[in-house]
Amino acid sequence: MIVVRCGVIVAALLAWSLESVAAEVVGKRLEVYGVMHGSVDYRDSGVPDALVEMDADDKYVASDWVVSSNSSRLGVRGALGSEDGWAFLYQWEHGLVFAETKSDAFVLRNSFVGFRSPWGEVLLGRHDTPFKMVGTGYSVMNDTVADRGALIGAGALTGSLINTRADKMVMWRNKVSVPQGTVDWVLQYSQDCTRPNKHLDNNGCKITAVGLQWQGEVLSLAAAHDHWTQFYGSDIDATRLAARVRWGDITLGLIADLVRQDSLSGVNSLDREAYGVNAIYGVGAWGYIAQAFVAKDYDHVRDSGAVMLSAGVERKVSASLKGYLIYTQTNNDRNARYQGVDGAHGYEVATLPGGLPRAVSVGVKYSF
Repeated sequence: MIVVRCGVIVAALLAWSLESVAAEVVGKRLEVYGVMHGSVDYRDSGVPDALVEMDADDKYVASDWVVSSNSSRLGVRGALGSEDGWAFLYQWEHGLVFAETKSDAFVLRNSFVGFRSPWGEVLLGRHDTPFKMVGTGYSVMNDTVADRGALIGAGALTGSLINTRADKMVMWRNKVSVPQGTVDWVLQYSQDCTRPNKHLDNNGCKITAVGLQWQGEVLSLAAAHDHWTQFYGSDIDATRLAARVRWGDITLGLIADLVRQDSLSGVNSLDREAYGVNAIYGVGAWGYIAQAFVAKDYDHVRDSGAVMLSAGVERKVSASLKGYLIYTQTNNDRNARYQGVDGAHGYEVATLPGGLPRAVSVGVKYSF
């Protein structure tokens, strides 16, 4: 039954794309878009077999193979307006889990209503925070086993936590042309910003956030700051800085996380700095990708950092279809247990303090 349903979904999406329906259904009034991203992953947590057998969440694995759907999604969006710059905007986007049946197989992603004016866009609903947006825009291998969420935006003991979206938010964003490029900014606020699931409410959680980006032909720079109040029992200030430069066939990226946490429990595993570098070398339809992240010790706890190393190769079949092969590993210090796979990938790979989780993935990604 699962295979039949997945086949129907994939066939429908391909039909839409081939008929150009995905790009434009009724002008700009209704647009259907999405991503189908699947992979076959080999994973190892580097933990004893006995722990793997007792783990009910299936995050501890030993020489395990799995088929994963990785932030696959389907959405509709549109703009209804006049020629004077004003328009009503809407977007409704859901994640798709096609590798298994799950209660959250159709989860809500960035979804909102709002309006566009000559002074920018105002949106109401659910959306990535500026901190997350900078991470997505300036990282490589997003949504794969090497997703940045295993280390940046993650805590040494908590996993990926602040690469997230804000619920019930209001956001103003705008983009303007300047000499040698463009500048865009985002202001976001929520009085009741996030919840772990539909049954639990994170009462008292508030977020105030800002993002700024300058994009030129060769160089791009970005910065974002999220201020969380009572985010699962913590007050958090998270700053993310990033840069990207292009030289011919080579693209280099830098990213930095500066996070301060004050938790009620007194354990502040997010209170640390993390830095990353990535590179892409493109040769025709082939791309060779590498990235490295380093997390420093957290909150004065010695030997609580980690290093994440990843490399891969991808082959573009068309502008919307590509395949890839990726390897990643996370080397933890003795007082840290950053995961091997986390963030936007389909299945997580956890480990014990001092662990060395690893993963290899072969995948295909189709966007429309």
